[in-house]
Amino acid sequence: MNSQQREIIRVNIVNLINNLDCSEDFLSHFVSKRIFTLGMIEDLTRDIGQTRNRRFLTDVQKKGRVAFDILYDALVQTFQFEVADLLKPELAPSREHASEPVQETRPAGLGGEGGASGGAGGSGDPGSGGGGNIQPPGGSSREPIYEEVDRPPPTHTESRTPAEDSDSDLSDSLEYLDENQENLDRISLRLMPCRKPRIRELFNSDSVYRMTAPHRGRCLIINNRYFDQPPSTSQVKLENRDGSEMDVRNISTVFKDLNFVCEVKTDLTSQEMLETIREETKNPGYAEVGVSALVIMTHGTENRLYGRDNQPIKYSDVFDLLSAYRFPAMAGKPKLVILQACSGERRDTMGHYTSDTASTVSDAQVCNPSSQTKEKPQNVESPFPGDYLSTDDLYIMKASFLSFVSARHSRQGTWFIRAIVVALYKHSCHRDIQTIFKQVKKKVRDKSILANKMYGHVSGQQPTDECFFTGDRKLYLFPGFNP
Repeated sequence: MNSQQREIIRVNIVNLINNLDCSEDFLSHFVSKRIFTLGMIEDLTRDIGQTRNRRFLTDVQKKGRVAFDILYDALVQTFQFEVADLLKPELAPSREHASEPVQETRPAGLGGEGGASGGAGGSGDPGSGGGGNIQPPGGSSREPIYEEVDRPPPTHTESRTPAEDSDSDLSDSLEYLDENQENLDRISLRLMPCRKPRIRELFNSDSVYRMTAPHRGRCLIINNRYFDQPPSTSQVKLENRDGSEMDVRNISTVFKDLNFVCEVKTDLTSQEMLETIREETKNPGYAEVGVSALVIMTHGTENRLYGRDNQPIKYSDVFDLLSAYRFPAMAGKPKLVILQACSGERRDTMGHYTSDTASTVSDAQVCNPSSQTKEKPQNVESPFPGDYLSTDDLYIMKASFLSFVSARHSRQGTWFIRAIVVALYKHSCHRDIQTIFKQVKKKVRDKSILANKMYGHVSGQQPTDECFFTGDRKLYLFPGFNP
């Protein structure tokens, strides 16, 4: 680490030693990033408590400048947000930045989710950024723009606002989608338990999917924030998705509050994304839960999602891994898929012509399928013999309509993820998932229209969903209710 990074650790050493959770899960991040060897970790874990923490902090400072960023990322991925904020207070809710939204896009010639570069405080040439493969956090001084972000979830000592909701009103304000309300970046709502008798009576009925206790389900969150520098100068590098860390924090918190076991993976290559999902479907814990959730946040284009290596995977490859054939532990159970990525590069200008050049767009530029090599049609695997179709019990929620971009703010995160988080807090106590998502779609649509009127260069956005629930069943999460 450099002198500035070591000074940050020195100033906060007491809090770090007292509050750091130096678990095996936390330490595994340093093995995967080749900061520590397995032998070093085994030696370190012979110590316990503050002794282990003190020794770890001494050793990690000797591992080069990149170790500081890996330490921060490891803290975030293991939900140690208060400790992470000691290292990078500029990413804490109290930080102050400009807030004008700019449309998310992608580097010219590719295609993906929306963001910004150059012009409105962007990072400049999307192909720039030498050095290592993944650009480290904190390397850019650009002002916030509409891209993607995530924030630390509230702790048990934090005061939360009750997420009250009337039985008939799903209107909700756009308060938590207001980029000027920096104090609301971290969504600090208190989940309301299911208390209505008519909803509780549904728990054991055949009209809804059966839920489980103590855990409702498992949730895998994949967030690609940093992207590799292409080996060839002729290839365009995808813009880093600044701000997506706020989305990770907010959505992981609400799922944990809903009694999901959450796991976060970041900056995966295209093949690592598929392998991570494949391994997740093999987790024995799914035999004991009632619902699964997969959240993927990255660049995208029509029917494709991009890995850290700038290579795409197809939606169909992801959905195939969630089929009853490949995911037998969840056969007949609901599987939620949340995709925060562009579905193309078209912009819904809502009757107003706006010009978005490469200097004012980033994520959505990745969406240009014309720059990709066209693939030959492949034979579709024959349906397996059994009682389930490959799409059965899937509920897919996407940030934008086919071929359109989506918006992300570099400090606050995406409208789409924020709307989902707020809606789950406010309405899951007595609403089914499909009804909740109708409110999400309306809220994002209304916010995009408002942003277009205010800033002009932000295009319209309409989330969409596909539901394959079977048996005319609905999905209620029944928070706080386990008869």
